[in-house]
This record gives sequence, structure tokens and C-alpha cells, in this order.
Amino acid sequence: ATGPLSRTQGCDGLAGVWAMVGELPEFANPNGDVNSIVTAFSDLPSDIRVLLGPRLVSAFIGRDLEQAARLVSDIIERAPGEHGEAHDLVVGNLMQIEGSETAATVVYESLRNGNSTTAVDALIQLAELSLAQHMEPPLNLLGDLSAAANAWRGTQKGTELNRLEVLWMAKLGDGAGAMALLTSAEGHEPEGSDRLRQTAEEVLREMSESFILEVGYAETIYTHLDRVSAQSEGDELRVKIATQLLRSGLPDFAIEALGPPTLRNDVDAILLTAQAHIAAFRPNEALAVLSDITGDRPAQLRTEAFLRLADFESALAELANLEHDSSVAVQPHWYAGDWGIAAATNAAAARIAEIYFPKAQDTIVDSEIPTTLLSTQNLLDASRLRNQELREMVASP
Repeated sequence: ATGPLSRTQGCDGLAGVWAMVGELPEFANPNGDVNSIVTAFSDLPSDIRVLLGPRLVSAFIGRDLEQAARLVSDIIERAPGEHGEAHDLVVGNLMQIEGSETAATVVYESLRNGNSTTAVDALIQLAELSLAQHMEPPLNLLGDLSAAANAWRGTQKGTELNRLEVLWMAKLGDGAGAMALLTSAEGHEPEGSDRLRQTAEEVLREMSESFILEVGYAETIYTHLDRVSAQSEGDELRVKIATQLLRSGLPDFAIEALGPPTLRNDVDAILLTAQAHIAAFRPNEALAVLSDITGDRPAQLRTEAFLRLADFESALAELANLEHDSSVAVQPHWYAGDWGIAAATNAAAARIAEIYFPKAQDTIVDSEIPTTLLSTQNLLDASRLRNQELREMVASP
């Protein structure tokens, strides 16, 4: 580390080979010396090439010099005899880089068994590749990751194995178990704490982007919400979490998760916070949150909030700003009262029912029929039927 190679920016020929396999930090990129390094490597005796080759290939890959890495690999393979597991591993890495993920998977599978460094590296590459390509987990993957993590506990590889086991557990639908394992791993992998903290956010993201919420989702989020960054980089994940909490019928918890981005005036967070207040039957709070926000979506939310308050005039005024959008519709359940009575006694309510109720075969109001006593009676009957359907929907599991 204190020799002349550690102080050079460019190093050709055989000296370049030693600089690269030694991973000397000052030797960041050989630039025009790549060909001389490859040539010097090819002149080495075959047994030395087998010994140094895998590290040289990895060094080239680490410097984004895949073409040179492939040349070195080909030189090794031209030598007679066995080339060793370390070379097989870098060949798999090259296959992955070159887009041959299936072939790389076959190589990693053949190397993963055992406790050698090569076997562990192959297991890590296999787990990462399968995750990145959204493949089915290889047979016994979780068990192998767990066993290897225990064997390499306290090392950088141990941290990486724990991380991958946690991510795969979350991928397979056991987010709560993944977070429990992560908490345990942090206790015996202190040097990898930063890496594991990042993994916690990845697990919570995986849980929150799933179309099917696992049992205990809310409890897991509540326990580990402090792991999500309160800075701006955590805003997107907090919005995803809040969306799922609203789906779970937990509006107040959603508002809590949205606290930091809402304070930063993140528009998505503000809109979701307003939606949560409406779901919690606090329309006045929703209107307060939306007071400085303009646009179609805020106007729709304000419409819903005004209808919760039976303020038909204000709701109609909001809808008037959206008339250019033919898809604008008012859901009858936004107003908790009886639409028949409201339409008969309030001109704004009648106008909303006439124009903005969903247009379908079972629509409550036919926009071509004026609000007469008969149409009002039909509206009342349809409203009562709709209210009953909604009650049954809420009561169902």
C-alpha cells in the first residue's frame, strides 16, 4: 500500500496488472493502458493467469471496462486444465452484464453450495439477480441465505446475506417477518447498520406497493414508520404507505405518516391528507388543508367535503370549474342525507343530481327529465336503495 504503484494515476503493462488485482485506490482507471495490461497478462505463465485472472476480470468490471474483462476471461479459458470456481464466478458476472441472465443463473446455481468465499459470492449474485429479474426464488434460497448469514456473521458478506434474506422474505409476502429479522440482524451486524437501515425502507416499500396487503400490514408500519426518512427523500414512500392505510380504513394513521411531506407542502401528501380527513368525517379540516391548492383534483375533494357539510351551493360552485371535464361525477354517498329531500328543497342540490350523478343504466337521475314530483319520488326511491347497498358493503368483511 505504500509502494510506488499506490501513487500512480496510470500504470501500463505488468505493473498495471498488479495495480488492478491489488485494487489500489489511486489506480482508478487505466484509460489508454488497457490493451497493454491485457497483453502483459496474456504473457504470464498459465498457472499465474489462473491465479490472478478472476481478480483482474473483477477489477475491469468494477471500472466499467467489460470488453477488457471479457478478453481476460477468454485468455484464461484458452489455458489447458481447470480454471477454478473463482473464474466460473466472474464468467457468470460477465454473462449477467452482457444480458444473458438465464445462463448466469445456471452458473450461480452450480457454485452456490458450500461455505467457500466463491460459493457465498455465487449465492449473493443468484439472490440479487433473481430479485432484479423478478424471477421465482431458486429452490431452498431462503434456507441457504439464512445458513450462510449465520456462518459469515459479523462480516460484510454476513450483512449482505442478511439483507438479501430480508428482501426475499418481503418479496414472498412476509413483510412482518422480514422486519423482525432485520431488527435482529442489526444487533449483530453493527458495521452494516447503514446498509440495513436502507433495507428497512426497501421492505416497507415492497409491502406498500403490493396489490394484496398482508395481514398485520398496519401494525408493521406503525412499529417501523420511524425508519422511513422524514426528509424529502422519504416523501414518495410515505405517500404510498398512507394510500395503503387509507385502503385499510385507517385515515388518522395515514395523516400521521404524511406529516413531514405535508409540512413541506408536497401536493400529493396534501391531497391525500385531505382525503383522509374526509374519510374520518372531518370535512372542515379537509377544506382547511386544501385552502391554498388549485386544480381539478383539489376541486373534486372540496366538492366532496362541501357535500359532507350539506353545502350544496359551494359544491356546485366547485363543480362549475370542472365542467370542461366530461368525466366529472358526484357520488351520491358523498352527501349523508336523503337526496330526494335535498333535491326537492334546494336548487343547487337538484342541479348537482341532474347533471353530475354517474351516468349509467341504474343512474339515480335522468338528466333529460325535469325535477318534478314524480322524478323526485323516483330519486328518493333510488337513493334509499343506494344507501342500503352502501350499508351492506360497509358491513361486509
